[in-house]
Amino acid sequence: MDYILDDLQYHFDLNVLVSKEYIAFTIFIALIICNFICLKLDVKQKLINIFLIGYMYIVFSMTVLMRIDKEPQNTARLIPFFTLINYCRFGSTITFWLGMLNILMFVPIGILLDKRKLIYNSGKRYLIICSAIISFSISIEALQYYLRAGVCEFDDVLMNIIGGLLGIFLNIILDKKKHFLIKCLVKG
Repeated sequence: MDYILDDLQYHFDLNVLVSKEYIAFTIFIALIICNFICLKLDVKQKLINIFLIGYMYIVFSMTVLMRIDKEPQNTARLIPFFTLINYCRFGSTITFWLGMLNILMFVPIGILLDKRKLIYNSGKRYLIICSAIISFSISIEALQYYLRAGVCEFDDVLMNIIGGLLGIFLNIILDKKKHFLIKCLVKG
């Protein structure tokens, strides 16, 4: 657990917050949020969009932007299930917790993407949501490699996708429970 605390302190170096890349990305996100505010959506959908972009911004900042120039690495680990193999072989709890954090980090993204419900055809909607989760995860890993901001790992993409899918399933379950409770309250 000390590694996780050290990693969080490592991520929150305030000198990074004034870098050109970080300021440019902050302006970009502000423009996107303004764009969503101008769209003709109801208040709930606008809030969901703002929370989604804000959360994705936090994830992107912690995984890419705040790591630039820390310990430059231009490494790609494209071996599938390397994390799981490393955990099973050496019992590395750090590896296990990093995998779990990658999963947990994408659960809110899956929930928020599913809550948007901009497309009501569920098959097409889930295909678009899964594509967005995969694209976001791959872009993080590719930028980590390109900007030398961390190790580009195939397992991170897999864990992120699992987290996004868990978020979608969690949202589906919560929606069904909500509808069930409403039916019970209306009948009772």
